[in-house]
Amino acid sequence: MIPENIIRSALPPFEHPQQPFGEYLRTRICSQDPDKIALIDPITGAKLTYSQLDKKCNELGSALVKLNISQHDVIAFFADNSFEYSVFMYTAMYLGLTFALIRPADGPFELNGQINISKAKILIYGKNKVNVIEKMIANPTYLDKINELKFIVQLNLIEPYPLVVNGKPISPKVWTSAQLFAMGEGACLPQIPFFPVEDPATTKFFVSFTSGTTGNPKGAIQSHRSFLAAVQNIRVQDKDYGLTVGISMPLGHISGTIFTARSLICGMTIVLFDGNDTEHILKSVEKFRINHLIISQVCMTDMAKKNYSLLYDLSCLKQFGFGGSKFASDLCKSLKKMYKVEMLDLYGATEFTGAFNNAVTCPKLLDQEFEPGNIGPVNANIEMKVIDLETSAALPSSKQGELCFRGPPCFIGYLDNLEATKDTIDSEGWYHSGDVGYYDERGHIFICDRIKEMLKFRIWSVSPIEIENFINAHPAVRLACVVGVRHATDGMYVRAYVELVDNKQTVTEQDLIKYVEGKYI
Repeated sequence: MIPENIIRSALPPFEHPQQPFGEYLRTRICSQDPDKIALIDPITGAKLTYSQLDKKCNELGSALVKLNISQHDVIAFFADNSFEYSVFMYTAMYLGLTFALIRPADGPFELNGQINISKAKILIYGKNKVNVIEKMIANPTYLDKINELKFIVQLNLIEPYPLVVNGKPISPKVWTSAQLFAMGEGACLPQIPFFPVEDPATTKFFVSFTSGTTGNPKGAIQSHRSFLAAVQNIRVQDKDYGLTVGISMPLGHISGTIFTARSLICGMTIVLFDGNDTEHILKSVEKFRINHLIISQVCMTDMAKKNYSLLYDLSCLKQFGFGGSKFASDLCKSLKKMYKVEMLDLYGATEFTGAFNNAVTCPKLLDQEFEPGNIGPVNANIEMKVIDLETSAALPSSKQGELCFRGPPCFIGYLDNLEATKDTIDSEGWYHSGDVGYYDERGHIFICDRIKEMLKFRIWSVSPIEIENFINAHPAVRLACVVGVRHATDGMYVRAYVELVDNKQTVTEQDLIKYVEGKYI
């Protein structure tokens, strides 16, 4: 019997540091061997040691201070993974600023909405997002939001790419990352964080976007303390400190942000991928002797269907980390057998990450007792219950219901959306996940389904309402209804049912597909 039907960890509770995350990160970075490699660019082969990373963050932070960035300015990041993206993100942490993660797959419609919700004053975007920015400034409504920015930074460029409307440059000053690194060369921030963080438990650290329990995307706020707790909860085993990890999860999603931070905290070398090209990732495993891979279902499916160890020397691989949507049991077993690795089944949400970590709570589940779908017992400092979908009563073992969590890694609410926050975190502090699952007599958790309207495509949370709103804006559309279609490896695909305006019947399916792709925005 489990008292009150509430699952608690067998691990002893411990106190998470009450300090700004940037201060904690800097301390951990400086505690590593200064000559150890922190970051590797798998495309160019460029490397940064831990001491060089700290130096770069200080220099870049000093440059941003010269540009009169202020304590209350929010930075919006919109880019695919890159060396420079990661350095800029850690710099924001060093400065003690709030930042917003914009999904790299987003278009002008979503980007405009998320800049607006987050109240961002600085936009930092990748060079391959220029087409999205150009479409955005070509739309008068979106241009207004761009013109409210203090300045824009273009990553991975030497000279600024001109952003021009009607032959005139846009209002915000445009800088390149190269210019800012040159501006701050040799400088050092006087303290970290540069701007004071009054209360790590309540101060906004970053905002990431999700549909939450239901409806339009919302800005989920992580405080310094909630993120620090989550990072500590997903730490690696002692034997794995200092190993090399390959990460393909995007920094524009909480998964990429938290696993890169976790890896630095644990003194690891990060090989940061900008996509899910399986061949490229596995060539890099061979070249850089990667030990842990945190990868998408796309790569895992490829690797399960083809034995790449016959093509590349993958003998260095020790562990696969995977999550985001439910992965087929037979493919998991095939991967483990084929590559002889540990399997770390990851579970988390934008709002609550770090509730589980089999590497710490139950290491045997990674290897000899691996069981697909078993995400293990809860982590230290975490409480969990499964509630009846109708009565909300806490259920005993083997009964399916909604998973609810309570503990330090819980987000602090949705930005400027008290009603949605109350719907997600109840009066007793329980986070309602919207996921259906159960626990067995051992207290191990299994995920079964979702009760949210949100769809899950690979690691991405997709809001049907957001897509419906966009399609409904097309002049030929009377009404759109978006649903999810289950897929064996990708979670769900998105399908839209569309009713056309009577006099617009000549609009074709391909016309609407092109519209959604952003070609006619």
